[in-house]
Amino acid sequence: MATGPRRRLLRTVGAREKGKPRSEREGRERHHGPNGANGPMEGQSFFGQVNTAALKNLEILQREELPRRSAQQGKYLLGLLEELRSHPTVGDVRGLGLMCAIELVKDKATKEPFGWGPAAASHPYSRRVAELMEERGLLTRAFMSIQLCPPLVISKEEIDQMVTIVDESLSVAEREFGFAA
Repeated sequence: MATGPRRRLLRTVGAREKGKPRSEREGRERHHGPNGANGPMEGQSFFGQVNTAALKNLEILQREELPRRSAQQGKYLLGLLEELRSHPTVGDVRGLGLMCAIELVKDKATKEPFGWGPAAASHPYSRRVAELMEERGLLTRAFMSIQLCPPLVISKEEIDQMVTIVDESLSVAEREFGFAA
């Protein structure tokens, strides 16, 4: 027969399987937290600071007109990204505000991707594009698409630089993998 911690562990597993609390204390903790607080927020010393920080963030978003700025800069970014459609491995370009994506495809006519999900991420072409962008100073995801989500305060010069890096990286990778015309 098991003794000590091992015995308690076995008893715990058995109780969970039956759907019953291990002890009266466990049942109390499920409803009131580990310190017996009367609700999810009682005893949380940082609750007020979190609300204050959230309100301050909303104030900054409104004061600096970041939603409007995101729409304007996003329109500019999407306009530049449209020029990348000429690449043989770019199947589509889309975006909303500053959240944009450049779809990567093996075959532009059929829009066949380099893979789905993890297979796309591990494909040598996708990995090479990501590596080339990183070497040039742009950190982003390159799976089935290159995902661009710059900060809301990005400047037009930074957008130009970002698109140039993507363009150069695609060109180099396409030459290396035999996609260049």
